[in-house]
Amino acid sequence: MRRLGDGGRYQLYNHLHITMSRMWRVDSFHIAFFQDGNVVAFPYNFDGNGYRDPHFHIYGKNDMCAWMIEQRRPYTFSLDQGALLRRGSSFPQARLKSKDAVAVPLMVEVDGVQRVAGQAAIQSYHASSYDGGTVSAFWRLAQTMMNVITRQRAGSPLRPATSRPSADGMSLPELVEEISGKFRLLRHGIDHIRHVTAGAGHDIRRAVQDVSDICDVVQTETFELLVQPAEKSSSLLSRLTPREREVAALVAQGRNNKEIARALYITELTAKTHVSRILRKFGVNQRAEIAILLRSLSDLYEARNAM
Repeated sequence: MRRLGDGGRYQLYNHLHITMSRMWRVDSFHIAFFQDGNVVAFPYNFDGNGYRDPHFHIYGKNDMCAWMIEQRRPYTFSLDQGALLRRGSSFPQARLKSKDAVAVPLMVEVDGVQRVAGQAAIQSYHASSYDGGTVSAFWRLAQTMMNVITRQRAGSPLRPATSRPSADGMSLPELVEEISGKFRLLRHGIDHIRHVTAGAGHDIRRAVQDVSDICDVVQTETFELLVQPAEKSSSLLSRLTPREREVAALVAQGRNNKEIARALYITELTAKTHVSRILRKFGVNQRAEIAILLRSLSDLYEARNAM
């Protein structure tokens, strides 16, 4: 899996799915990442034998997502005979058919503390499909995937959150649904081509399947591009000390070091030191990039409230 680090997220998710499917029966599979406001984003989903659109889901205080965040450990079907699994699931077919399941937390390190960023889950429609070896292997592989993702993030600059409404008034979930609808139309077209070429030669059928696979990859990667900045923005300001938040808010307003020093009653050298630390923590090189990263209204509101 580490060799897949240069590929997209779909490639990592798909590799984890295929690897688990080769060792155990997997009828349903998903990757999920927790967002602010009890929202969970599903960038990669399989239910039955088919790819499912990326989507969002609102989780309650008593369902699987809340349990995973609190317990920070794997969940197994045998723990409560699937009661937690069926509570608030966004996959009705899997909820009704599942006879065994394993869900593992996806951990990331934030400011030296391990936190639950999401979960990965496998489900089987046959009882007693999984055992302790399944749990151990799944958790280890899922965390290896997260380590690769963490390295990918460390190597690229952060980008501003896109969780606020877009220019045409569309919220992020609405935008995702709009794009997903277009992908569904594309997939229907591919299915039609597959139907009318059913009797064609292997090369044509293979080409149609390749286009279908590309559609799945592009849809997942598009979802990631939309959601990833929102994931990052939720912890962006948590990297800073209270004083650095004050300085960052002023930098975002276009203030220079002298103006920052005057506003906060500190020396210009101290202001410069704070700015340097913020640049380093955000992984950027220019002051303008701080303003770009904090241009989300929610980020600026939080920063100014810290002043």
